[in-house]
Amino acid sequence: MDAPIREFFAKIDGLRDPEAVAKVLAELASERDYFEALVAPIDPDAMGGLPLHVPDQGPRMFLMHRPRGVMSYVHSHGTWAAVAPVRGVETHRRYEVVEEIAPGRARVIVADERRLEPGDSAVVVPPADIHSHGHVGGSDETPYTLIVTGDDQLKFARREYDAAAATFRELPPGDFGTLNLPTVS
Repeated sequence: MDAPIREFFAKIDGLRDPEAVAKVLAELASERDYFEALVAPIDPDAMGGLPLHVPDQGPRMFLMHRPRGVMSYVHSHGTWAAVAPVRGVETHRRYEVVEEIAPGRARVIVADERRLEPGDSAVVVPPADIHSHGHVGGSDETPYTLIVTGDDQLKFARREYDAAAATFRELPPGDFGTLNLPTVS
């Protein structure tokens, strides 16, 4: 683990507030020179990512890139998560379930949408951890984003939502789910 990542985890050791973790994450993401070497080999036209710190338990960190016009599926984590872009503009949407219609059917709406640039961060905490993130299209530079989760999300039962169809599916532990929504222009 490189020094900036090691220092980040030393700073957040003992923090219990995900918002406080997100502030420290935004500081780390601002270290542009450090991250340029990590971003450089990632194909800007393809989805890519690097695990930066992946212990068996506890907070984990990844560097993630989604190409132009690609957003993640609407999903939950089952653990808190913080995001902070190191380059580009990350669109982060938090959703609320407004109606459980029937088993496997629910209406979700965007409760909050933010355009995150380097120096910004966003947090989701269960049960209000339903979200999507990525690039919505347009002329903004595609995002390369740090993601920190409170633990391995694959340990938890989660949900994946199709907001347009008003459906969801349960994701049992170990099921990562669908990565991306179709490309938008």
